[in-house]
Amino acid sequence: MEEPEIKVEVGAEEVAPDYEEISSLISFTSSISMWSCNNSILWSSKVLTKIKLSPHRSKTPEGYLICTDAIIARTGKQTYYKSELYDGITDSEDCEIEVDRKPEEVFSDQTMASFENKPLTYEHPDEDVTPENYRNLAIGFVRDVHKGEFEGKPVMMANIVVTDPKAIDDIENHRIQDLSCGYNCDITKGDHPEQVNIRGNHVALCE
Repeated sequence: MEEPEIKVEVGAEEVAPDYEEISSLISFTSSISMWSCNNSILWSSKVLTKIKLSPHRSKTPEGYLICTDAIIARTGKQTYYKSELYDGITDSEDCEIEVDRKPEEVFSDQTMASFENKPLTYEHPDEDVTPENYRNLAIGFVRDVHKGEFEGKPVMMANIVVTDPKAIDDIENHRIQDLSCGYNCDITKGDHPEQVNIRGNHVALCE
C-alpha cells in the first residue's frame, strides 16, 4: 500500500555570531515524503543549513571575490519537536527528539564530492538548481571542498567564488553576510533518527 505523503516545514533557533568569527548557525527547512524501503522508513528531506560567511576574502585579477575556508557543514545532533517533523502531533504527544549528522555521513566521499562546484545563489530558490535554471540563478560557485577544523572539531569547508558584481558589492558593504547551504538527505526513522545520504545542491547568500 502506498504510504501517505507528509509535507513539513521545520525551523530551528538561530544564534547570530560576531562578524569576525567563523561560526555556524543551523536552520532546517524540509519537504518530507515518507516511504517504505526494505522494511525501514526514510524521510527524503530538502535541507537548508545557515552558516556565517567566511571573513577570509580576496579578489582575483578579474575582480571575482573569493571567500576561503567557509564552513559549509558540521557534525552533531540537532534538537527538534516532533510537531516540527510530523503532521498530526497533539500537544500531549509532542516532545523533543534529536536528529544526528554523523561524521561518517558528513565526511563521506559522496557527500564531500556532492558539494564540489555547486552554484551560489541569492537566497534559496523555490526549486533545486539544475542545468535548466542555472543561468538565471547562479551568482558564483563552491570549490575546493575539504575537511577542516574549527574550535577543535572537524568541519566541512570550501572556498566560495562570487562572480556577480551586485553580490560582491553586497558582501563588501556588509549588506549580506550569511550563507545557507541547501542539500537533500534522508532521515531515518526510529528512536535515534539520523541524516543520511546527504547531497549538496547549492549554497545561498542570505540576508
